[in-house]
Amino acid sequence: MSSNSKKHVLVVPFAGWGHVRSLLHLVLNLVQTHQDLHVTLLLARSVAPRVETEINSATLAIVSDTITSDRLQSIPVSSELEPPDGTFDGSAMAAEAMDYAKCLPNYIQWLFGDQSAPDSCKENRFEGVKPTAVIFDTFQSFVPDMMDALRGPGSIPSIGFCPCNATSAFNHFAPTEQGGLVGQMGQEAEKAIQAGGDVMESFAKFAFSTSDEVVKRPGLPDVYAYEYYPMASVCPLPGPVFAQLINMHKSVLKPSTSGLILPSFADLEPEVVKTLSGILNKPIHMVGMQFPEPIWQGRLLDQVGFKDAEDKRVMRFLDEMKEKYGDNRVVYVSLGSVFWPLLRPELMDFIIDSLIESPLPFLFAHATDLATPNTALLERINSSGKGCAVKFAPQWAVVNHPATGFFLSHCGSNSVAEAVVAKVPLPIIAMPFVADQGEFAMILKSRGCAIDIKQVKSFKPPQFKKLYDGTEIVGTEEAIKSELKDIWKRISGSEGEKMRSNMQELKKICVKSHDSGSAAEGMKNLYQCL
Repeated sequence: MSSNSKKHVLVVPFAGWGHVRSLLHLVLNLVQTHQDLHVTLLLARSVAPRVETEINSATLAIVSDTITSDRLQSIPVSSELEPPDGTFDGSAMAAEAMDYAKCLPNYIQWLFGDQSAPDSCKENRFEGVKPTAVIFDTFQSFVPDMMDALRGPGSIPSIGFCPCNATSAFNHFAPTEQGGLVGQMGQEAEKAIQAGGDVMESFAKFAFSTSDEVVKRPGLPDVYAYEYYPMASVCPLPGPVFAQLINMHKSVLKPSTSGLILPSFADLEPEVVKTLSGILNKPIHMVGMQFPEPIWQGRLLDQVGFKDAEDKRVMRFLDEMKEKYGDNRVVYVSLGSVFWPLLRPELMDFIIDSLIESPLPFLFAHATDLATPNTALLERINSSGKGCAVKFAPQWAVVNHPATGFFLSHCGSNSVAEAVVAKVPLPIIAMPFVADQGEFAMILKSRGCAIDIKQVKSFKPPQFKKLYDGTEIVGTEEAIKSELKDIWKRISGSEGEKMRSNMQELKKICVKSHDSGSAAEGMKNLYQCL
């Protein structure tokens, strides 16, 4: 096969692990299926070692050994000359992002063979195979303009990737006049800036601060616009992050972005996908949730050799709870690695206290670096005899343990995907914050797979206290604990079993879509665009 017939895709991820992991598995699945496809991952230094670890573990399970040596390479992009050591420093993220953006053009020109290798990079194993397309995380919003400047407008496809569902993509990327919500917020922030307001303070002020307009989305109940961002006032988004969301919104609308990849299922939101594709006038590649192939075949990847003492403690706890309470009883509580009710930390006390008083055991993972639960709360959990607190849990092992029955989640895309495809899919107790989480919660609720915690909602602006369904948000400790007590009672009985059955049906839809339906077609169409 000549080098001219080979496809070489440059992949530009965003450094957040929730974004990187889904995009990485998409790449692995494409490379496994298409023997002419070569992929170069251009990685931020902080995430490069973790990506290498994931590639090696995933490759051993799903693909031939020749993929990593012959058709997949990862390259850290940095002005630093020393190899990355895997250390993550949250305070240095902004500086790393700026360095990455500054260095990336030189790396891309080198990969095209137009200039010598950057000092920090020594090898291009695909030399002579020129790139044919770029996949970029939409948070890396500068990429389409950069590619136009480097190679000429429209010279090769630049396809955006966003790990969200189609309804969230509509809310984020549709033009304001077509009902896009993020664009509306951006306009308000830019008005404040033009009136003399501080740039970043203005973006922070209007981040997920929306209206009481009634929003109608196909397949979902009518809601007020602010219901899509139900915890915006307690987990404020910094100005620079929201400014980047606005840049992301603008970049997807540009003609130089030739398509959009969403790792979700068109089967769950067919009308939204069709509408969004028409509005953007570009293809929406609905490729489905991205996992190693054995998972779709019902074969779990072995969870062997837990070396971390905390992982071992988690698994011992789940074994003990299975022995004591039986199958499908543990409530797994995790809000992901980023989100936390920062300005109302007592919400976590209310949730944990209610679980201690409930008939259900629970596992609490508090991975975020935004805050640390108070010592007294952690002591109450670990001395309760029915709870276990840990900073990081081996989530894939947890959701597939027979003791685990429910998932109290922020409804991030990775958490929802793992709950759906678990050996026994997990019903969700939904506590969404912002981003795409409100949409995921609504999709799951509409299919009878989730229960929403309503009394914890803290909208921005704070005067919004009512849901479109008529629920009044009281938000006191008494109201929250009363609602939670009712939720634990409901899921402990026939309603919980019905939710689990509904989640099983949802999994069947997703598996069929992956095997031979719209997701399989989405992967095929994406490959053709590369």
